[in-house]
Amino acid sequence: MDEYKKDDLIDSRYIVKDEIGGGGFGKVLSVLDQQNGDVIALKYCTSHSEEDIRRFKREVRIMENIDHENVIKVLYSNVDYNPPYFTMPMALYPVTKIISNLQGDITKVIAVFESICKGINAIHNSGHTHRDIKPDNALVFDGSKIVVSDLGLAKFDERDTTILTRASIYMGTFDYMPPEQMIYGGTRDLDHRGDVFQLGKTLYQLLTGHRPTVLNPDAVPIGIWYVIQKATRQNPNERYHSVDQLLDALHDAVRTTDPKMNPKGMFEELLTVAEENLKINEYDSNNISRLIQLIYSTDDMEDYITLFHRLPNRILQIYASNMATELEPIMEKYKRAIDEKVGNYAFTFAENVAGKMEIIFKNTSSPDVKKNALLSILIAGNRLNRWAAMGDFDRLLQIIDDDTVAYAVADGLREEIYDYKRLYDRIPKKELHPAIQVVWEACEREQNSNI
Repeated sequence: MDEYKKDDLIDSRYIVKDEIGGGGFGKVLSVLDQQNGDVIALKYCTSHSEEDIRRFKREVRIMENIDHENVIKVLYSNVDYNPPYFTMPMALYPVTKIISNLQGDITKVIAVFESICKGINAIHNSGHTHRDIKPDNALVFDGSKIVVSDLGLAKFDERDTTILTRASIYMGTFDYMPPEQMIYGGTRDLDHRGDVFQLGKTLYQLLTGHRPTVLNPDAVPIGIWYVIQKATRQNPNERYHSVDQLLDALHDAVRTTDPKMNPKGMFEELLTVAEENLKINEYDSNNISRLIQLIYSTDDMEDYITLFHRLPNRILQIYASNMATELEPIMEKYKRAIDEKVGNYAFTFAENVAGKMEIIFKNTSSPDVKKNALLSILIAGNRLNRWAAMGDFDRLLQIIDDDTVAYAVADGLREEIYDYKRLYDRIPKKELHPAIQVVWEACEREQNSNI
């Protein structure tokens, strides 16, 4: 079939005015509906492939079954026509066109992003997954209403896992793809957790104006970076479990930047809930995540340390045991805070650091978390000249026998060699893991060279 041109008549009803977009196996035209004189959008299938035609028809079925203000509405469809098509209201432009106007205004960004999330949530609630979320696939209408469009890659979650497999292997948009979409059959098997990943990438682009090929943590507010980082975790199980959770976390992050809000007051409220749960031997992972997110959003490093140390040891144990990957950025920032500010504390504070860090070290499965916990003890013990804390460091260093942990710790010791070389020889080299022995030898060479 030749592509439609200006003034062509479609299905004895629609007169083509112009081509306004398209890609893959569909094109979008502006058309005049002769029945009512309205100018609307018409999307038709441009492919002869039976699989693409079935995919196009499925897109129509999905949209016709969703009635939500933030999901594109089908005005009319004729999937038996050659080529199959459907019509929809005419949008002003895709969200991509307004991103430059959003820069520096978090309130506007959140409003746009929330509309997209509401549309995706409606798609999820109807039993589907979008699988190709990006600013180009959200449209702006009169009155600044935002709707999600382009459901060409959408699927029925429970009923649609074995059809349309050939074209599903690598379909999608690379900059927004979660890692599980990049493997064989990945698009076919993608679920709502993949949509959460793509929403995280979309949020980053709305905030920064840059395509999310590489995410730069310095380009967004620190609290919102925590949200984006969790939404775009490599492991789908470590992302937000729903769009609602993602939105809640985002609103929490934004509130911490509002001068009218009291982040410490919010922290106390969340901590009270956590402590009450502990009394009945329960814990709410969402509550703990919000606590940790609030701490992470704190810019002042001394406040960061203070809030972190307010966490009960039982919560630290639970968090380290059950949410190891989520703890990684928290511990990286904690180690940095200790490095910058520990000199402002009393000598005995080193034991407080060692006590908290040992709980985390012994309960986490993450090599990076173990590394930063151990380095925090090293820095605090050495800078505050506390033998007890240095003894805790020695003891934990000696029990490392896992290769992955050992190499992570060895790498960290190289970074903090100024502190490590002051006490490396407290433990004989032979009692350390071979990966750490190499750093021990480097300390000895440097010491001998100085002598």
